[in-house]
Amino acid sequence: MLISFKDKTEIKTGSEELISFLSDTERTAKCVPDSKEFARIDDTRFSIIVNLGVGIVRGNFKMDGKVNVISENRLSYSLSGKGLGSEIRIRLDLVVDGSGNTSVLSWSADAELRGVISGVGEGILRGVAEEKIRKIVSNIRGSIEK
Repeated sequence: MLISFKDKTEIKTGSEELISFLSDTERTAKCVPDSKEFARIDDTRFSIIVNLGVGIVRGNFKMDGKVNVISENRLSYSLSGKGLGSEIRIRLDLVVDGSGNTSVLSWSADAELRGVISGVGEGILRGVAEEKIRKIVSNIRGSIEK
């Protein structure tokens, strides 16, 4: 099953500061709700354990990830992980535009789900994912705007 998302939000910070924050995997990982463990492998690669609860699928997913800085205002994250008889692959593209002390963060994401989790139903999965995305964005905003 493939689920796609896209949206944008305004964050009160300069674009360089926002790109710097988003490209720092450790700082960004702290914004992921229900994350348990983070390990930085190098400047671009990391692993993270996230507790996931969707329908009957509840427990930990170990995710391996990589951040790619594409240009001065664009980067992407790729994540893949397994847990609870399921596999998840996520591709996240981020674009930062702005001037002065305000930036617009635009993102698009594709999540490919296989195994037990794909049987939960797209509506439920989409609702849980959108809630997590809102929380991550809120956490990023709270971390960077203080």
